[in-house]
Amino acid sequence: MASPVKVERSAAAAEAVEKYGGYVPNYRARGEQHYRLPYKDKSRLIHVRPHPEWTKVPQHRTQTELFAKRRAARVPDISMDIDGDGVVGPTDYFVAKTFGKDNRLTTPERGRVVEALEDGFLNQYAWGYDQVGAQRKNVVKQLRGKIFNGDNAHELNHVYPPHFNSHKVPRFWTA
Repeated sequence: MASPVKVERSAAAAEAVEKYGGYVPNYRARGEQHYRLPYKDKSRLIHVRPHPEWTKVPQHRTQTELFAKRRAARVPDISMDIDGDGVVGPTDYFVAKTFGKDNRLTTPERGRVVEALEDGFLNQYAWGYDQVGAQRKNVVKQLRGKIFNGDNAHELNHVYPPHFNSHKVPRFWTA
């Protein structure tokens, strides 16, 4: 059922079409008027019912307002502060996002976080590899299940098994 305002608008539009005609300026994509068809008859569209998407009021008036709301939604709630220092750091945020659904922790979720931390939840992750920096000489990478960062090459010696043929000594030295 259409609202009375829309009926009045369509009645007024129909009256304007009868009085002045349904020809409107026809512009091209770049904004100039079309050279061959400068005016187009749009009177057939007076009876088209508008879709609800055409007339609904948007949630945000401007794109800046939309981006400001998105930016505010990314700021974590103080309930995500796990260690109690008053700041939600990267470790706090990681743990809280693992156990929480939204950008805040409820009381039962916080209880699960405390229980998991007491059971050694953080011990299954390796921390601090992002401190090497962008201009690093040795790349941090994982080789055969071990983290290699250039300083611990001696730890990788026992990871690789010896070559199957390494016990044989060649009869002649190679050039």
